[in-house]
Amino acid sequence: MVIVQQPHSLTGDYLKNIGTATLKAAALEHGERLHPEGSKGRVIVAHKDGESWNQRSYEVSDLPDVIPAVVGLEDAYISQQRFHFRRTIAQLRELGALFCDLDFYKIPELRGMDARGVLEDVLIALQRARIPSPSMAITSGRGLYVIWLHGQVPRAALPRWNACQRELWQVLKRFGADRGALDAAHVLRLAGTVNGKSGTIVEQIAPPGDVWQFDDLAGEILPLDREELYDLRIQRAAREARKPRESRQRPPMGFTQASLWEGRLRDLQMLRELRWFGDLPPGQRDLWMFLAGVGMSWLAIPQVLQRELWELSKEAGSWNDSESGSRLHAIMKRAHMAAKGERIEWNGLKVDPRYKFKNQTVIEWLEIEDWEMEEMSVLISSDEARRRDTRAQRARRRAAGVMPREEYETRAAARIAELAPKVADLHRSGATYREIARVLKVSLRDVTKCVGLYGGVASPEGAKEELGRERKVPKSVLIPFLPEERREKRESFTSGEQIRRSWEDGQDHPLGCDCLECSTPAPRYALSAG
Repeated sequence: MVIVQQPHSLTGDYLKNIGTATLKAAALEHGERLHPEGSKGRVIVAHKDGESWNQRSYEVSDLPDVIPAVVGLEDAYISQQRFHFRRTIAQLRELGALFCDLDFYKIPELRGMDARGVLEDVLIALQRARIPSPSMAITSGRGLYVIWLHGQVPRAALPRWNACQRELWQVLKRFGADRGALDAAHVLRLAGTVNGKSGTIVEQIAPPGDVWQFDDLAGEILPLDREELYDLRIQRAAREARKPRESRQRPPMGFTQASLWEGRLRDLQMLRELRWFGDLPPGQRDLWMFLAGVGMSWLAIPQVLQRELWELSKEAGSWNDSESGSRLHAIMKRAHMAAKGERIEWNGLKVDPRYKFKNQTVIEWLEIEDWEMEEMSVLISSDEARRRDTRAQRARRRAAGVMPREEYETRAAARIAELAPKVADLHRSGATYREIARVLKVSLRDVTKCVGLYGGVASPEGAKEELGRERKVPKSVLIPFLPEERREKRESFTSGEQIRRSWEDGQDHPLGCDCLECSTPAPRYALSAG
């Protein structure tokens, strides 16, 4: 049975009894667990004073001094992630927590219940969905926050992070989960502060839980882990390969549309820094903002997208809200259509209405140069991709212990130079190539290299002895020993075996014949291993 209990109110003696020191300790614990020491990026601390919204960004190392200053204030908030400077998805630096804001007071059957009682039901629902228990549970004054802490991951993980957020919302929406509070730039109330609407304290109501590795946590939350999802995509690609080929715009292998556009958005910001040092000049703003807006439409729901686009347009293009609304209207319209599940027709197919572009199209529109691509990860040409693949393969070979070609050739030349005198002595004494190779325990190829190195001449007798062995001899081995006037004729043979048989059948003079015609000196030639 769930016990109904009123939340702690500041109107009684609770604040006096709990003490400011306890509130500060709770607030510091909340901040330190969200943003542990060593995290990269800046944390946003915000305060709502009436109709005024004030927020500032701080280094993680400054939080122990900043947080105590807002303890006991009404409507103080803290970001769940870290940013480069501004609190926008475009400025996101690191992800460190999944969360869900449960406005259970909006659910008629849950209204008036104690947050601890709702938390018990939430934990049961999570257990049934095979989702881990949260790392933190915080009463917001009227609602409840559940937070899953995980190791820091870069913004490149945002599409998968968003998928986890949507899955958590699906499981907890019957508890009043806020669909508009799923974005990475969202802020939640800080423990130890006061909810100005209810006059109650924001406090943690459960013991601290585990901190997960993000991949492990995502594997527990999402219906399919990465391996299963990859196998599913391969099976789907195999099925579609058997269908009649249709013209479709698909992201490159290894990407979804969301992850592709996240990478492109990161590269667009890099281009802005490289080319214009952060400030878009007139004449460049419309195209850059359009492409950045398209990228944002794949990363944020419409309720969040407008806020993100307006902030980005102020930062990058110095546009006001009216200019942003008129210039980015088409992006917002298509994002709303996609959120409603609508489709548009393209080449006879029903597709997502949001814009899609090929990498080459974006590169050509922005005229991205080779030196700029060197600093990018997704917006790169096929030539740059090949260069990176070559470097990566070379690095893998070095890591596996494979020596560079130059070093290999140097060592091989040194070994042949060391071996050549021994081969020369044996060769002058009348030993055959095979005998030399057997005595020195080297290959025939090495023997021929050594003979060529000291200037030895492969005799017709040596070649004749090689022919006496039951093996096929390449044409290239025998032709150099033929008299000049016979070479042109023998070039028509397809193999050395045909030449050998012609000699055996008496069709021509055999090697080593003492007649005048065959007494022409054979060319210098080091017999190949065949």
